[in-house]
Amino acid sequence: MKFRKRKNKWLLYIIMIFFITWKNINYVGNNLIDKIENIVKNNVNKGVYNYVFNMFDRDILEDEELMNVIKLTLNSEDEVVSVDYNFSLAYKYLTDGMNNLYDNLTNIQIDTDYDKREDGIFFVPVGLAYNNMLLDYLGFKIPCKVNYISDVDMGFKTKVSDYGLNNLLIELYLCINVKNELMSPSSFYTFGESYELIIASKIVMGRIPNYLGDTIEKSSSIVSS
Repeated sequence: MKFRKRKNKWLLYIIMIFFITWKNINYVGNNLIDKIENIVKNNVNKGVYNYVFNMFDRDILEDEELMNVIKLTLNSEDEVVSVDYNFSLAYKYLTDGMNNLYDNLTNIQIDTDYDKREDGIFFVPVGLAYNNMLLDYLGFKIPCKVNYISDVDMGFKTKVSDYGLNNLLIELYLCINVKNELMSPSSFYTFGESYELIIASKIVMGRIPNYLGDTIEKSSSIVSS
């Protein structure tokens, strides 16, 4: 009789432990995955932005002939008739820029408080699920794999605006849409951001007709990887 009571008592303990463990795992799973993915995405987006900015703040896009990408047509009264692109030259710069972007992927620096391997694998502690700073670094670590810049779209945007009396300010922007791939224990999806960097500017004689307003913007075709 005592043996049966002891057996039932141990069985009750096992059930309670199983139930508590299951609830804890369920809580961690529901609260941790989204947080892990947000942490990884925020760190990666910041690192990729710094990489893209530094890459195109110098190097191939410093060429003085870059403004030749823009074809600005004026009439006899020095008014802007059209803004267009020299597409062969534009495609050359965009293709060179995209190749340069991919060739230097090893230079991406991702700053994070959590463990990271060089192959883009992040290890985020399970303690983050409890929203307690004392527990943030405790528990086993969940791996997340990131493929940096898995896809890129690049294009030019030109902005022409009045600059003083009978002068035009021409600005050339590089528009980059970057996608990365994130693989976590529960999901696989792409994420990323769009960047717009001014890479050249020039002042020329001319003015914008009144019917066009104060600014004219024109975008080029997009080159995709």
